[in-house]
Amino acid sequence: MGKKIVILLFVLLGIYFFPIPVFSAIGPICQTLQNKISAAYDSTCGDVNYDPVADIDKDKDVDLYDLTVFNAKAFDEAWCQSRLDDTSVPCAIGPICQTLQNKISAAYDSTCGDVNYDPVADIDKDKDVDLYDLTVFNAKAFDEAWCQSRLDDTSVPCATPPPPTFGLINPLACNTIPECIEKIIGFIFWVAMAIVPIIIIIAGFLFLTSGGDPEKVRTAKRIILYACIGLAIILLAKGIISLIKAIIGS
Repeated sequence: MGKKIVILLFVLLGIYFFPIPVFSAIGPICQTLQNKISAAYDSTCGDVNYDPVADIDKDKDVDLYDLTVFNAKAFDEAWCQSRLDDTSVPCAIGPICQTLQNKISAAYDSTCGDVNYDPVADIDKDKDVDLYDLTVFNAKAFDEAWCQSRLDDTSVPCATPPPPTFGLINPLACNTIPECIEKIIGFIFWVAMAIVPIIIIIAGFLFLTSGGDPEKVRTAKRIILYACIGLAIILLAKGIISLIKAIIGS
């Protein structure tokens, strides 16, 4: 029993001379402000998680300085309430970016062919103004030079396809009448060069098998004569065309 009393006395003396520090918990208002700073920490104007309330010094970003200022005032509920009440936004965009934002807002959710579609608002030129275009703009909303470049880009991604053409296929692959005539005569020439020898062979066969029959001999002679006349006409026609081309060319 005596030992317990001595120990108890020592404990009481220790508490008296070396009191245990008591850390006060921050109040609910400062806790709310601390949560906002934590959620928006390391963000800047234009970021999704940026919160102007958490930007204590209103320098357009939530950084270590804001956190340091808060820690110095973390137990001052009145001060924390004043910061929560200050919802002013330091991130006012410039006039050029404001113009681009207006165009995106007016053309939002439109596609090529819609009355309100605007190619300037179609940032990624994918033929529609959607959430992606708005997201890209928000990330660059304070860059006036970038906004100006987007306003200057009036290229239209909605190229109209050429109307279908209906016409006859040109089997000769020629573009002018003289060219077509030359191709036709050339075709006839090569066909004749293949047929005339066959006709002459047939006429010679008739001549050999005529057996002295005058009628068969005359027929064979006429076939040979007509074949030669036809070949001469074709050769003459081809020669005349070549001569005309040479004269025009000179």
